Amino acid sequence: MKEYTSNGIQYTYDLSSNGGHFTLFATANHTEKEILNAKNELKHERDVVSLKLATDEDFDDYFKLEYFRDARLRNLKWWQINQNEKLIRKERKKGTTPTQFVDNFVLPLVSQTEQFYREKHKGLIF
Repeated sequence: MKEYTSNGIQYTYDLSSNGGHFTLFATANHTEKEILNAKNELKHERDVVSLKLATDEDFDDYFKLEYFRDARLRNLKWWQINQNEKLIRKERKKGTTPTQFVDNFVLPLVSQTEQFYREKHKGLIF
């Protein structure tokens, strides 16, 4: 779920019994002051246990989460969905949307992706 601080910086969080673990998705368009204000807002408004700035891996994981939500993938198994990390990062940084990624790199390659994972896992896919 996308949530934003009052100055427009996206964040995600996971809850535990101790509070929330927050990841702030600041971009190059955000100033240091905006990032600091967003951090302070979360610390004062939410029960923050940990707070970090998103890394490339976090941005990649969020991108993957978004394209896995595409309704057209609902009937596919995980081993039929392209999850090439280098391709995900390259396309995300180019500005490819999750929908475009599904259109260009998932749906046309279902058979090849399944074959790749079957070979990788020696056919032991359930």
